[in-house]
Amino acid sequence: MIAISLCTIVANEAEVKRKYLLFKILLFQRGFRTCTLLFATIEVVNKKQSMK
Repeated sequence: MIAISLCTIVANEAEVKRKYLLFKILLFQRGFRTCTLLFATIEVVNKKQSMK
């Protein structure tokens, strides 16, 4: 009985870790995309200013 409980706890921890990792990856991707967009916008603005 104790062994089953331990297995369940370990399985739950693994599940939580996996979800947390996925969340971190998603968060990182979103942050990265935001940064890319920001830099792209700055680049466009710089190009427009240099064209004037």
